[in-house]
Amino acid sequence: MLSSLTNRIFVASALLVVVSTGAAIFFVQRAVSQRAEADLRTRLDEAASLVDTVSRTQFNDFIDKAQLVGDLPKLRAAVETDDPPTVQPIAQDYQQRLRADLFVVIGRSGRLLAQVGRVHLTAEVIGDVTAACRRRADQTAFWALPGGILHVAAIPLDTGMASLVVGTSLDREAAEAIKAV
Repeated sequence: MLSSLTNRIFVASALLVVVSTGAAIFFVQRAVSQRAEADLRTRLDEAASLVDTVSRTQFNDFIDKAQLVGDLPKLRAAVETDDPPTVQPIAQDYQQRLRADLFVVIGRSGRLLAQVGRVHLTAEVIGDVTAACRRRADQTAFWALPGGILHVAAIPLDTGMASLVVGTSLDREAAEAIKAV
C-alpha cells in the first residue's frame, strides 16, 4: 500500500486532514463547553440573587403585616383575657389573612393561647423558637423542621411576655413557588 509514491502522498494527506480536523473540533468543542459553563454559572448566580431578593422582600412584607396584626386592639384585647378559647378564633382569622404557616399567640404568663397554621410545634419547641428570636436584634430566627426550615419572628404584644410568633416555611412547596417566580 505504501510502495508507490502516490499512495504515500495520499495516506499522508488523508492523515494530515484527519489530524487537523480532529484538533480543530477538539479545541472548538472545549471553547464552546467552557463558554456554556461560564454562561450557566452567571445565570445561576443571577437566579440565586433573584431568589434571595424575593425571599427577603416577601419575609420583610410578612413581618410588617404581622406587626400590624400584633398592634390590632382586637388581638390585644383577646390576649388580655388569657383565655385560649377566646384567642383561638381570632388567631385563625388573622393567620388566614397573613397566610402564615405558623401563627402562635403567647400570653403574658408565657402560656400558649393559640396555635394555627400548617406547621404545628410542641409547647417546648415554641418556647425554644421564641427564645431564639428574642436573642436577636431583629427578633427573627431560622428553625429546622423535617423537610425544610421555618423562618420565624417574635413580635412583642406588650411589655410583658405576651408575643405573637409567626413564621413561613422554606420547604419544597416554598421552593416551587419561588421557582414559579
